[in-house]
Amino acid sequence: MSGLRKQLRRARLSMAVLGVLVMVLSACAAPAAAPAADSGAAAPAAGSDENWTLRFYTSSGDHATAANKFMEEKFKEKHPGVEVAVEFGAADYADKVFTMAAADNLPDVMLTADIYTAPFVDAGVLLDMQPLADVDEEVAIDDVYESILGLGRVEGNPGLYMIPLSLDNVQVYYNVDMWENAGLEAPSADWTWDDFIEQCKAVQEANEGVKCVGIGADGASAGGFDWWAYVVPWIRGYGGDVLSEDGTTSTLSTEESLAGLQAYADLWVKHDVAIPLGGDLGGNCFINQRCATWLSIPIFAGIFRDGIEPGAFNWDVQVIPSHPEGHFTGMGTFGYAVSAGTDHPQEAWDFVKSIITEEGQETFARTYRAMPLLKSMADSPIFDELEPPPANYKAAFIGGQEFGILPRNYPVECGSLYTGQVNAAIKAALEQVIRGQATAADVFPGVDAEIQACLDRAAQ
Repeated sequence: MSGLRKQLRRARLSMAVLGVLVMVLSACAAPAAAPAADSGAAAPAAGSDENWTLRFYTSSGDHATAANKFMEEKFKEKHPGVEVAVEFGAADYADKVFTMAAADNLPDVMLTADIYTAPFVDAGVLLDMQPLADVDEEVAIDDVYESILGLGRVEGNPGLYMIPLSLDNVQVYYNVDMWENAGLEAPSADWTWDDFIEQCKAVQEANEGVKCVGIGADGASAGGFDWWAYVVPWIRGYGGDVLSEDGTTSTLSTEESLAGLQAYADLWVKHDVAIPLGGDLGGNCFINQRCATWLSIPIFAGIFRDGIEPGAFNWDVQVIPSHPEGHFTGMGTFGYAVSAGTDHPQEAWDFVKSIITEEGQETFARTYRAMPLLKSMADSPIFDELEPPPANYKAAFIGGQEFGILPRNYPVECGSLYTGQVNAAIKAALEQVIRGQATAADVFPGVDAEIQACLDRAAQ
């Protein structure tokens, strides 16, 4: 198992609890460390429901609290003879997983995220849950939107390695009052990025000291300016992609990809509607009304409901604008998995699967921090019970998931769109373009060459 630590170094995995989701959430509650539940006693036979302890490795952050509690309660109803030992990970979340794997001490159930799917699968940390899901009559895995379920899969591998919590896709939160101050009608679902930019300029003119797009400032953006869920939809929206269809060739410098990258950077360079990189706006710029829009996932409905004083201003959410080649937006989420180290795969699956029951999805939806991911719930009465804001919550995120795209997978040693060599190369080049120091055509051929060299080495 020592090779696992080598894979960790090669992949340069994020040491954040949820990688990019920590950027999205910006602050998680400080975790309370718990000792590993390893008494040294022999484990009972697999399938036993007596006198053993299920180990659950998770986060104590706000994003995971409701799910942690719900899964544990439902599990104890079904398996009253099994104790649950909860262990909280902190900034070294992924590192600890690899350390536990190297020591043959993995938990039974663990929180994971799309950032970890490929490297964890590559390292043999996660159990393929597809066979368990296929024969389970208590849940319908086919009822989960495949667009979000795909974040728990790896290209070319039919297995299922994460059960997501929420139908997370990036859409546009916007300040209704700022739109009205500019004499504009509310954005419609068929708006384009050209419409968005034109409206942003009007919003900035009518609202002094405001930048329209909340990407780029310190502590202000939902993800960094290089978050793939922002950048890659622009590439796809102009007909390009980051990799060839077979995944063997880096394609960031094709004519189409360059057009998309430059158009994204032009939010800063040409149109001046995005917050300058590194600007300090004193916290969340949407809450403090220093930015007019916020591009992110459903959890921010809850964050904004908690953080915006009642009556301070009106706000809502709308689907992402369309590009020349159509609507595209990023899908990214966290979820839960059965670890490959469990001696009780069925019981561990019972623990995880409760989050994709209707009861579980309704529970999470009421927190305004998750969007139901069951297709059968698209017309659920729960949406009538969720008081605005945001009024357009269901339409934006249920309708908007149709435009969702998934991150492409790279060889582990090359990193990913989230971390490692691939991310670092893209981020450095993109920053130059956004700062007006180069054009996309100047720098991305070099990025392609660097990534291609790694792809070629990995293929040997």
